[in-house]
Amino acid sequence: MISYFIHGCSSIGRALVSKTRGWEFESLHPCINELVDDDVLPGNNATFTNPLTQSPTMDRFGLYLRESYNELVHNVTWPPYSTLQTNTILVLTGSAIFALLILVMDFVWNNVVDFIYSAG
Repeated sequence: MISYFIHGCSSIGRALVSKTRGWEFESLHPCINELVDDDVLPGNNATFTNPLTQSPTMDRFGLYLRESYNELVHNVTWPPYSTLQTNTILVLTGSAIFALLILVMDFVWNNVVDFIYSAG
């Protein structure tokens, strides 16, 4: 038998409109701060996580990591090594050509700007 703190407190209540006129201000959540045993919780067979030790954000992150690993191992089709090597060489060659093209354009533009400013 494990005991947990069950709590829920809200200062937000119903707005005073015509349908709730007689109710005045009723809190939407009970302000309870008591120790409750796990065998008296509703749905005793359901899993109840202790809010002090379990975080929903960490649960979602763990689920994300497990699903990502499962996706990478079982669903991703990896290319053969020869295709990977060919594509890598192609990308490196293309990047080098593009870098040389930018270098030439920069050199030409630098000389054009120097010529314009030196003429004036």
